[in-house]
Amino acid sequence: MPPPPSSEEPYLVFNSKSGYAHTNTSWVIGRLHHDYDAWMDSAARAKIDRMQDQRWRNLQRYATHEAIPRPRQTGLCVSVYEPSKTKKAGEAAHDSVYWAGIATILLQLLIAVLALIQLHDPRIFLITISGTILALTTGSLPQWETETCSCRRKSPSPYILTGGNGTQHAIMILGNGHGLHLEDLVRQRAYPS
Repeated sequence: MPPPPSSEEPYLVFNSKSGYAHTNTSWVIGRLHHDYDAWMDSAARAKIDRMQDQRWRNLQRYATHEAIPRPRQTGLCVSVYEPSKTKKAGEAAHDSVYWAGIATILLQLLIAVLALIQLHDPRIFLITISGTILALTTGSLPQWETETCSCRRKSPSPYILTGGNGTQHAIMILGNGHGLHLEDLVRQRAYPS
């Protein structure tokens, strides 16, 4: 089962419609927030770069003689996302990460077969195939989806995810009637049973 969200990064999920704020305990939303730099929209990334460059120029203007490094963080950037109206919310997509996983499995099996052919020792192949089968079986358990993504669909409410004061990003997810009710996820236990 998934590990709990990191206690080093507490953050809040606001329901913009009702005004309620919740401290996150969901592993799924924890990953959404933690991996934001990896899936951030290119327009948001470009805006952050422009904001950092502007802050850097301002810092350099008032610097005396020392070199000022480019700041890693600048003011708040609010990125707005809208759930897809064509894809079903909460279902995994066959994206580049999915296909990279399939390619990795095939590469591991190919290497294990080559080791079997060259070394005439079936242990490497048996360990590789057993580990792959166990990993795929564990990931396909129905309990996984129930515990990590059990929430209502078709949310009309917009949500804001933020780390609070001083954080770089606030992620707003519009409520267009096609997304997930993030409040249901936020209230889930950090340690699924």
